[in-house]
Amino acid sequence: MTPRGRTLQAKFRQSTTVLFDKVISANIQIPILTCTAKTSHHLQPHQAFAAPECSIPIISLPKYFPDTATVMPRLDLAEIHEQSWFPSTLRDAVTDVLQFLLNWTGYEQTVAPVLRDALDRAQASRVVDLCSGGGGPWPNLVQLLSKERNIGVCLTDKFPNVETFRRILCSSRGQIKAAIGPVDAESLPVEFSGFRTLFNSFHHFEPSRARAILQDAVERGQGVGIFEVPRRAFAAICATPLMALGALFVTPFTCRFDWRLLVCTYLIPVVPIVLWIDGLLSCLRSYTPDELRQLCDTPDLCSHRWSVGTIRHRFSPVTITYLIGHPNPTAVTPATDDCTAALKVLPQDCAA
Repeated sequence: MTPRGRTLQAKFRQSTTVLFDKVISANIQIPILTCTAKTSHHLQPHQAFAAPECSIPIISLPKYFPDTATVMPRLDLAEIHEQSWFPSTLRDAVTDVLQFLLNWTGYEQTVAPVLRDALDRAQASRVVDLCSGGGGPWPNLVQLLSKERNIGVCLTDKFPNVETFRRILCSSRGQIKAAIGPVDAESLPVEFSGFRTLFNSFHHFEPSRARAILQDAVERGQGVGIFEVPRRAFAAICATPLMALGALFVTPFTCRFDWRLLVCTYLIPVVPIVLWIDGLLSCLRSYTPDELRQLCDTPDLCSHRWSVGTIRHRFSPVTITYLIGHPNPTAVTPATDDCTAALKVLPQDCAA
């Protein structure tokens, strides 16, 4: 992200905080998956983990904006930017703009406490981020998590955004690595070991493929954390045109100068249109907490403990759906610090 981009993002966050601080809270009933036997009663709602036989009690959580009900069943639709024929330059622009807009909301502050608790339970200090796109929230999130412990992160993607990965690596002081080659989340190489995370990408996988990703983590004894901003709700669907408008404003701050990119943003608005369409499709493909619970409710995944729910930061308009799974402490597989396909960045590269 360029210096002008960081300044613009900081001003937006400041104004957003002042706005949402004036909103009056209400209460909402949200189901959280918990275990019927030997439930740890002292845990907070987002820390309640479940065994295979579970019940769904209703707990009260604070709410700042009215939620809308799910409007339709989940649809398996392919997004444009994830197609192999889509030009890599435009794909990188789409993921960069999308990540810039998400970072505006400060959603990494919402995720940090839940993910920190999951890493503690999984006894993990290394994270393998799947389907990283534009880097996810990791540039800021790794700093939040590292306040109490050292965390190492390896970014991966089937279509890696190498230029963005390089910028992230240069600013992370060695805490973040990235795989320069394509990495398929459904067949993760053995050298990529560690707690697995997926940010705003799990909805790309149909139920059978999504369950296979969870199954692979279970078989290798690794924890997994899934966080999704897209929601199959009326308000979220109506907000997707804002992504197209956002692209018109933030593209110059997120990418290096490329006349082809400027043409495909302002003269022929390919990037804004793709963001709008793919944002709409993401909402229609997203999983509800109930559907995530059903994915985990199989005998093959019973060796892990699972937590499903929604979270929202006090000053953020974004509701995040999450799925957390970790093995029993006696079954944890130590992660190795081996990322043989990691992107190698030299000091002179960072200075360029």
